[in-house]
Amino acid sequence: MHPEIAKRFDSLEDRRKALVSRVKALPPDKQTAREGKEFSPVEVIRHFALAEEFNLKLLAGHPPETLRGKKPKTTFLFKKTVDRMRQGKRRVMPPPMLVPHEAISLEQADKNWAAARDKIRTYLETPKAPADPFIRFFFVFGIGSAADFLNLQEAHMAYHESFTPKS
Repeated sequence: MHPEIAKRFDSLEDRRKALVSRVKALPPDKQTAREGKEFSPVEVIRHFALAEEFNLKLLAGHPPETLRGKKPKTTFLFKKTVDRMRQGKRRVMPPPMLVPHEAISLEQADKNWAAARDKIRTYLETPKAPADPFIRFFFVFGIGSAADFLNLQEAHMAYHESFTPKS
């Protein structure tokens, strides 16, 4: 794995573990408490698993090797979504396929997220540089480089870190 990609991915993994620990430290009633239409802390963990499983489907459908020779080009909507999540001031509505519908335990949600994250690590071994084409996002986001993919992952983490209760 390229050193810059590895550094950023390892940081995301540390943040994943910290967020799960933060949710585990909440009293059980606060782990599943929802404010309005927002996800509960456990649902946030499940949402991350769903998001990364969705990314894996995109990666499996168009592995990074199949994008060689293509120029990464993300859309305005991608950039706007990343910026909005980084700011963490306004809610971002997830696509329906990333909304948790079934109740699962925090342990199972964590396990699912960790498994998806491990598979993503394998895909991140492919790019030789952060600017290399990596993922064909769903059509409204375009084709992203490894750096674009990590930007989205980092912004997504920052967004949910800002809204998840600390205790």
